[in-house]
Amino acid sequence: MSSLVNNREEARPVSTNTYFLGIVKQVLSGDTIMVRDRPINGPPPERTIILSNISCGRVARKPSTGVPTGTSEDPFAWEAREFVRTLLIGKEVCYSIETEQPSGRKYGCVYVGKNISGENVALSLVEQGLAEVRKLNPTVAAKNKVYQQLVTAQEQAKSLVENIRSFFESYKNRPLKAVVENVRDGCSVQVFILPESLNERPNTFVYLTVTMSGIKCPSIRYEDGKIVPDAWGLDALFFTESRLLQRDVTILLESVFNQTFVGSILHPNGNIAELLLRHGLAHCIDWNLNLVSVPGAAEAYKIAERFAKEKRLRVFENYQPTQTAEVHSDSLPTVVPGKIFSGVVSARLTLFVLLFNLYF
Repeated sequence: MSSLVNNREEARPVSTNTYFLGIVKQVLSGDTIMVRDRPINGPPPERTIILSNISCGRVARKPSTGVPTGTSEDPFAWEAREFVRTLLIGKEVCYSIETEQPSGRKYGCVYVGKNISGENVALSLVEQGLAEVRKLNPTVAAKNKVYQQLVTAQEQAKSLVENIRSFFESYKNRPLKAVVENVRDGCSVQVFILPESLNERPNTFVYLTVTMSGIKCPSIRYEDGKIVPDAWGLDALFFTESRLLQRDVTILLESVFNQTFVGSILHPNGNIAELLLRHGLAHCIDWNLNLVSVPGAAEAYKIAERFAKEKRLRVFENYQPTQTAEVHSDSLPTVVPGKIFSGVVSARLTLFVLLFNLYF
């Protein structure tokens, strides 16, 4: 039987650490998870747990009062967050708090289920190549079995990545003829590369998973054998599936991140990524757009996305254009001839003007 500690359910400990049970409320990034208790006579307390000994990329943040320009997104930060969200959201987890900084940041391990025999979330992230292991003092690291597992997993992932990267370097930006064998979601497909495209590997079929560069479709996850899509996720899946499944396509491999190939998928009837954007079934990923190697495609993607936003199609059904502050003459600062002054012209633009004794 589990007992209550500070109104929190404590899971059965198997070491000197104390373990707790909670429900995952929100996944802020791949390595940062918000956990709550079960409600008892009111809203339950919450804790934000940062996974110990690993680091994932930071997800982009919208402009706010404290950060007026927002923050950019690190490569594959979204994929790490989606991996953890799909795995944990709304589910019960067992977690520990190993250290707590004076700032209140709590670091610990999170396991799927009611005890530590469940899946170690940090370990799974490292195995998928979505997280890096932080360096510890060698003496401390030698005594930490969980940390040693993380290091081993990272070495194995790197070895696999080296083989994948070797293939990528051999065929980067070379048109590869392929057949689409499976559509995972709107922007990810599994393909067989035909032997005729692999001059160095005759009579060889290569099976790859390719994610479209420059765009992101609504996610689809699987829980207990059932499909649980985000809004418009099934529509995006059907859109791509009905046009590409078992069709002949041309693949351009443009990047590889750990175990994931990123590239453009071209069909005689057009670029599927541009069509997804134009129909409001995908949005552009700014940091990823520079990977797109098809001439003019990156700009075409932006135009297609802008069209879908203006029409408020599907994923953009609630889109609201950014409002620009109006400028009134009585709001401008007094100008002294021959001086440099600055005045706010809009919410995002400060204009510096040098007046050379101009009189009006």
